[in-house]
Amino acid sequence: MTCALAGPVLAPMFSGMGRKPLLVGILLLLAMANALTALGTSFTTLVVLRVFAGAVGALTLPIASTVAVLLVNDQERPKALAAVFAGNSLAFMIGVPIGGLVGSAFGWQAGFWLAAAFCVAVALLVQIAIPKPAPFSVAPATKSLSMTRPPFPNLFGVTFLSFAASFATVGYIAQLSLGAAGLGTLGTGAMQALIGVGSLVGLLIGARLAQKYGTAILPALLFAIALTQLAMFGLFHTGFAQIVQVALLSLVILFGSAALFAIAPIVQTRLAMESGASVTIAMAINGSMLFLGQAGGIALGGLAISYSGADLIGVSGGSVAVIAALIARRIQPAEPPLQPI
Repeated sequence: MTCALAGPVLAPMFSGMGRKPLLVGILLLLAMANALTALGTSFTTLVVLRVFAGAVGALTLPIASTVAVLLVNDQERPKALAAVFAGNSLAFMIGVPIGGLVGSAFGWQAGFWLAAAFCVAVALLVQIAIPKPAPFSVAPATKSLSMTRPPFPNLFGVTFLSFAASFATVGYIAQLSLGAAGLGTLGTGAMQALIGVGSLVGLLIGARLAQKYGTAILPALLFAIALTQLAMFGLFHTGFAQIVQVALLSLVILFGSAALFAIAPIVQTRLAMESGASVTIAMAINGSMLFLGQAGGIALGGLAISYSGADLIGVSGGSVAVIAALIARRIQPAEPPLQPI
């Protein structure tokens, strides 16, 4: 929640700073926050430090995306943005399990010391390996008001609703795997890993689709998400043998996560094209919609479960995806940006 709320607020405040030194500074602040967390002795201190880390970390993805946009030409932007987003997916696939293992073996503080070390290492890597982006005219903080004009609201809405639709079921994948599919803990972990694999595949596909079709392909991807959500509903009412259910569940998860994450580079490329010097603000708002969509989807799934058990979470998620597809159809074709980045 801190990441969702802090990004759009902080991005305009730091719009006057160079993107590369700002990214290095954010990483060093995150290292400090993790180190202090490891040294924390009270619950209140830990909460305050995690809120601080969430607020600072909210700028990481939009600043990294901005740097990626500034370092490549227009044709390469979808690939660059997909690569940045892939880092986020890999962090959840690899970083979270490693942190859990280290914490289990050496105590919870060790996980935060490891995170601090990673932050310092990445800050050094950014400083040494990434060239300085070309300068551009920085928009004042009031430039964020332009985010209310088309196509920004529709693009932000697509991000919010697509993640809400998917997380209505993804947020409860453990319950679906353990309950309806009869999988054990290991099988549930495999299903969660499939989400990560699907996200990486989707980002690769999305980069290509962004180059070829732009936002015109968004409705098709959102209808694909709707179909996977509805398939999740029908999957456990077919009477298939358990092994068939597990195989079909795996395909649905893989296909659904690929469709979801294929949307990211398409939306971000269009945001970069439309926002000009306000690209960091646009990316921060879009990141906020992502986090809020995840939370909203989990809340929607929980509401559906409270009324009808797990039966209707696929229907609720599919309905939201259809609404998102209708919004995506209202996005007009892209025009050349008014000001180069």
